[in-house]
Amino acid sequence: MGADKGKTPVPIGRKEPCRIGVFSPPVVPPRMQKSGAVRSLGRSRFRREAPAEGGRKRSDRAWVRGKIDGVATLFHAWKSGRLRPAPADLRAPVFNAPQVRLVVFLLDVSDSMAETRRLARAWMVRFLDETYFRRDPVAVVTIQGNSADILVLPTTSLHYVLHRLGAIEEAGATPLARGIGMVAKLIQQWRDRYPVIDLFVLSDGRSTEPLEGPALERAVSLIRKFVRETAVVNPVPGAAPFARSLATLLNARYLDPRVFLDL
Repeated sequence: MGADKGKTPVPIGRKEPCRIGVFSPPVVPPRMQKSGAVRSLGRSRFRREAPAEGGRKRSDRAWVRGKIDGVATLFHAWKSGRLRPAPADLRAPVFNAPQVRLVVFLLDVSDSMAETRRLARAWMVRFLDETYFRRDPVAVVTIQGNSADILVLPTTSLHYVLHRLGAIEEAGATPLARGIGMVAKLIQQWRDRYPVIDLFVLSDGRSTEPLEGPALERAVSLIRKFVRETAVVNPVPGAAPFARSLATLLNARYLDPRVFLDL
């Protein structure tokens, strides 16, 4: 012990000299230790690019109307051996921008979903986490009683969506046809702004009104035309035949939330 009294202390972050062949690792203060990176549980937030009115310039094309790319116009004239650009040299820029995906939820909040309320909300909260990570806008349509209502217009605020979902209480009938019609109206209103639309129907598929008629056929046709991917999520095991019939009507995938929640 007496031999260590006169020893010079080693500064933090430096290696202590080796003694008798023993290597002493560097001392790192706790605040300098790195923590694990935060990662998404699903796909990356970086989206594929698609043609757009603005964004990153990809190339150019012959000008017809709109913006004129001055640099590309001069370069095209120079390649043709002209000092001054001619009308045939006018070029228009071509831009690429990340795809913006609108996620539409059709929620069945009728009496038949009361027993699976916890499971349905757990699946939706987990999916919303991935949507928030990608910054995708979300819209929510609910069906209950005799009507279908837009609970949330397209928004990227996860807190607002969860706040609105917290005020829902399951009760009433299941007017699935009206809900499909409301989703079609929402898509028709927002499809010009969002080139990619995905639809998730969270229901057991047991409708209190027949899924037929000209209005329903028009709504289903519009959904099939403008929705990239449709899925029917059924949290009620005993209602699988009804949910699969609904998935067939919408040309959608059939999903069991228990698979994703590891239950």
